[in-house]
Amino acid sequence: MFDPTAFDNMKTVLEGAVYDQDLDGVILVNNRNDTLDLAQLSRCFKIAFNLRPSKETKNPKITASLVLMSSLNNLAAELLANENSSVGKNAGANLKIHFAIPVILPSMDSIQKLTSVLKDQWGETRDIIIKEEKTFENGIYRDSLIYSTVQFARLVTEDQLNELSGLVTHVIKSLEELESHTEI
Repeated sequence: MFDPTAFDNMKTVLEGAVYDQDLDGVILVNNRNDTLDLAQLSRCFKIAFNLRPSKETKNPKITASLVLMSSLNNLAAELLANENSSVGKNAGANLKIHFAIPVILPSMDSIQKLTSVLKDQWGETRDIIIKEEKTFENGIYRDSLIYSTVQFARLVTEDQLNELSGLVTHVIKSLEELESHTEI
């Protein structure tokens, strides 16, 4: 039997919180990916979902993805840490939240509005990165997909395990807020 790493514990709690919301009928999980990179000894867990159709969100289009990543440095810090060492300061994982938002003709105003909605939801201190991907069919513009990433400036540790369920609830609130701004 092995002792699970911090990444394993956080992944289990995060995954359970998402699937609880799926079972409650709030969201619909549409993708899950659990990757172990043996060349770099890193791990990545990604779970994507959108709101279930309801009276408020008739046809939800925005997808949220929670991405939990752990590197060799994070694992080594956890395994080599002891009470008298500063090695343990890198023990934990990185967490990012992605929102994929389909738009027909994005404008600078719609991107600013999107950023404003996310800053209101996640706070001014969070890094919010916006990228746009355009789709062309036979040389003709078809649509765009705006990817918005909310990044946390610190590692997530096992000390925050209790907060991960609340994080999932907050992502769902962000989805609801973004869906209510359908003009974005």
